[in-house]
Amino acid sequence: MKSKSRLNHQLCVLFVGCCMWLPAQAQQPVSVNGFGSVRLGELLPSKDNPQLVEFYNEDGLSFADDTLFGLQLQAELDTDLSYTLQLLSKAVEDYDPDVSLAFVRYQLDPNHQIKFGRLAVPLFAQSDIQYVGYSHDYSRLPKAMYYRFDFEVADGLAFEGQQIIQDFSLKYVMQLTEFSGNVFKNQGSGGIPIKLHQMKNLRLELAYQQLQLFAGGVRADTEGDQLNVQLLEPLRPALQASGASPEAQQQFMAALNFNKDAEYAFWGLRWQYQAWKLEAERSRYGITESADVLNTAEYLALSYRFDRFIVTLHQEKLAENPENVQWLQQVTAPKLRQIGLNFSKNVNNNTYRMQVLSWRYDLQPGVALKADIFSGKHQLDRVGRFNGFSLGVDFVF
Repeated sequence: MKSKSRLNHQLCVLFVGCCMWLPAQAQQPVSVNGFGSVRLGELLPSKDNPQLVEFYNEDGLSFADDTLFGLQLQAELDTDLSYTLQLLSKAVEDYDPDVSLAFVRYQLDPNHQIKFGRLAVPLFAQSDIQYVGYSHDYSRLPKAMYYRFDFEVADGLAFEGQQIIQDFSLKYVMQLTEFSGNVFKNQGSGGIPIKLHQMKNLRLELAYQQLQLFAGGVRADTEGDQLNVQLLEPLRPALQASGASPEAQQQFMAALNFNKDAEYAFWGLRWQYQAWKLEAERSRYGITESADVLNTAEYLALSYRFDRFIVTLHQEKLAENPENVQWLQQVTAPKLRQIGLNFSKNVNNNTYRMQVLSWRYDLQPGVALKADIFSGKHQLDRVGRFNGFSLGVDFVF
């Protein structure tokens, strides 16, 4: 298998080559846009660092976790056909360029289009722009929801459209995609490889005056052989020592097996009235009836604009209940149930809540200065409370 760095390099070369060749045929220029964030921050844990993904996991001040640069190339082949390439380079990944988006768009009519290629999977209200810091008021979008999953992009086909009925506007996105990447990043070493087949993705957004409602979801077939090997196989000695029959042990492993359906659902709202804005989102996701519990993420945010200055207060929460596992219904032997519960508590232990106060100052068009302070508490006793801050700049060009 090719390394991610080598594969991304080859994709960059291929797509940039197309960008140079196709416009020459269509006699249309390539438009280039960019965005970025440069931010300094630090997390001050009272005990151990909570080790959230790309969230100040090193001691001392850090530029890496929130600093990134993006470049988007787009060209119109004719009035109905265009293509887009987006490269994303993160400091936390040593600025290794990643092809985050690469798709061709065909406009069916003024209200409908299809896309095929590498697409943004609709996991959140702001999936398309989550890395464009200038596009939102937060120093960083709420971490509990915008967790930077690898499966936030996938390869496939999308149908997008909108309908306007009197004062109502309805937008919808339907996708069929495939994904290969890593999950369980909180387990360290960059996560564990997984494949999601036949991802069926849906996003709906209904707008009426100052109110927007949105919801969506993903369902896929999971190929989690590496999850089984790395997480479940180490349980074999404990199962054998339990004295359970081979049939009971086999039933136990089948109950926890990760090769089952993956589900992701989200919903939320945005309401704006004059200088005030209210935002809220909630999601639930996991691999059903497996060793993975259903995760719940949510946040509630309120912001107010003073001319160029915006202040935002939000609370976010990520919850994993290691005892809320559906596979328990399939395991009857008491010793095996206890082994499974102990395993679940070790793997599904990423529960925390955090309060964040953010400031934004629009220095000039395309440039915003931002700062925040945050305070949180993790459920693990070895982590406990943590605090921190960040300051930096977001820009687009």
